[in-house]
Amino acid sequence: MKKSILTVVLLAVTFALTAQTKKVAVWETKCSDNSITGLQSTIVRGGMETAISNAVGFIGYDRTSFDAIIKEHNFQRSGAVKESDIKRLGEMAGVQYIIVPEASTDGSDFYIIVKMLDVETGEFGIAYDVLCGSSASEIKSACVELGTKLFGGYGIVDGHEYVDFNLPSGTLWATCNVGAETPESFGNYYAWGETGNKLMFDWEHYKYANDDCMKLTKYCTNRSFGNEGFVDGLIALQNGDDAASIRWGGNWHMPSKEQWDELLQNTTNKWTVQNGVIGRLFTASNGVSLFLPAAGMHFGSVYTGEKVSGLYWSRSLNSVYPFCAWYFNFDSSGCDILDRSGSGRANGFSIRPVCEK
Repeated sequence: MKKSILTVVLLAVTFALTAQTKKVAVWETKCSDNSITGLQSTIVRGGMETAISNAVGFIGYDRTSFDAIIKEHNFQRSGAVKESDIKRLGEMAGVQYIIVPEASTDGSDFYIIVKMLDVETGEFGIAYDVLCGSSASEIKSACVELGTKLFGGYGIVDGHEYVDFNLPSGTLWATCNVGAETPESFGNYYAWGETGNKLMFDWEHYKYANDDCMKLTKYCTNRSFGNEGFVDGLIALQNGDDAASIRWGGNWHMPSKEQWDELLQNTTNKWTVQNGVIGRLFTASNGVSLFLPAAGMHFGSVYTGEKVSGLYWSRSLNSVYPFCAWYFNFDSSGCDILDRSGSGRANGFSIRPVCEK
């Protein structure tokens, strides 16, 4: 049997992959020339619905409820459906995206175009192609492959969601801060090298110093800053002192300076508002996005910087001035990786975990 073509053109706005749950509905499969069977139509639509149900960060809109709205408002199900009508239907249903599959067959070749409408903007985006046979099982398998292409930027490791930017190092970035349940939540704040929650962030209450930044008792590379000349040469947090590793387990850990730099070099970013929270959104060329809230910091007993700046620890020590550690800093003007100013290890910063593929 001649190999048929299942070309899935996804016009998607790169799916706005921002880790919060997005509701997606699937339109009935359209066929302008009536060349496909009812079974083929159902398989394509069902395959797209299954892809949504298996995706992290997305949820499918109930088919029965969606079809009921179409019927109630007399929306055209096949032929030249107006994009404005689809957008209006999405607004009525309260969904963010609508998949509109179109299919036709020419002998043994089976051709499908799947359009994705962003309800908010009414715009379409990029495209993906998949080849498969024309049998039911082959079409189903192709839909699974399509789902991987659509939602492959997300996944779960040890119970925690991640985004995959396809970075050279293979680093996967968590969608939430330690102590947070959503990407927009601030989560907990930690002094560098500490794994427990507390209210006072100063040298008197810091675990690895004798009440003074010049008297470090661990992670010290310079005798001038060590307690009674203490030096251990450690320049990166051990797992037992890594809040991400301790709190999340598995292979999760705090990012290194190099991993923060890789994120910055391989994504674009913008100061934005997501679900009412101010922060920065980082987007890679594969369309996957990551949101970091401007959660501020704790300095002594003072909490400051909320909605103004984000400060996120790395696991990397400042080897020249070991009372400081490298951290990722951003505000409305931009972002950078810093190693000293404001980075005293006793301060309370946010933590965004990473792991590797």
